Amino acid sequence: MRKIPLNALEQKAKEISKKTLGDYILPDETLSQLASGVIIDGDDRVFVLFIPKELAKDTVDILRIRMNIYSGDGFVEYVGLERKK
Repeated sequence: MRKIPLNALEQKAKEISKKTLGDYILPDETLSQLASGVIIDGDDRVFVLFIPKELAKDTVDILRIRMNIYSGDGFVEYVGLERKK
């Protein structure tokens, strides 16, 4: 089975992110601070939106999406925001 390129996984993760974040409160001050990164975890790539801090241990995760490099399947692993009512 062939690996799906990282840019294709990233594009799909962005689509999942947009759909997911629409259900949550995302203050402008938080939005302006967001950074993104990718964590390699075996056959998965975890796309993370986070608020960076001086020390890595103080970083605040906002959203994590886990994508499989072979199937292209992805799901929301964590959302660190309050849901809209």
